[in-house]
Amino acid sequence: MKISAEFYQKRLDASPDNPQKAVWDGTQEQWDQVREESIEVCHKYIVPGDSVLDAGCGIGELVECLPQRIIYLGVDFCLGFIEVAKTRYPGYSFQVCNLLDLSEIASNSFDWAVCRTVEGVAKNQEKDAWGKITKELLRIAGKLLVFRAMLEPRETLSTVEVLLS
Repeated sequence: MKISAEFYQKRLDASPDNPQKAVWDGTQEQWDQVREESIEVCHKYIVPGDSVLDAGCGIGELVECLPQRIIYLGVDFCLGFIEVAKTRYPGYSFQVCNLLDLSEIASNSFDWAVCRTVEGVAKNQEKDAWGKITKELLRIAGKLLVFRAMLEPRETLSTVEVLLS
């Protein structure tokens, strides 16, 4: 089954009081652990004043993991996620955008691009989608943080890769 914006919209519609369920299949404990791991990594690399493109932002929860005083844009292909994110985080910018078409975002317009659990969705879209997305994000930001969340029991749930152009 191809994962699409409609797929996520249906998940969001099925749990309107808890949008987290639309983006996360794990437990609340795992969600909290991944959040803490994300805070630690983001604060290690991203500093106040940096600009961040949150690619595949979902419902915008990365905002809670970033340092204060950053310039932020969250993009996702699911309109419902963007609407939730705008409601939850009114001081931040969000827009609908397909990561397979980032041509309207200028080169070197962000310090960082961040992807959390996007790779699996991208690989489901089309052949070499993840490679195309990675190349475009490095064009836009030059530095890319990639989080891969794993649900198997282990000490850390996230693996992180830092890519530089």
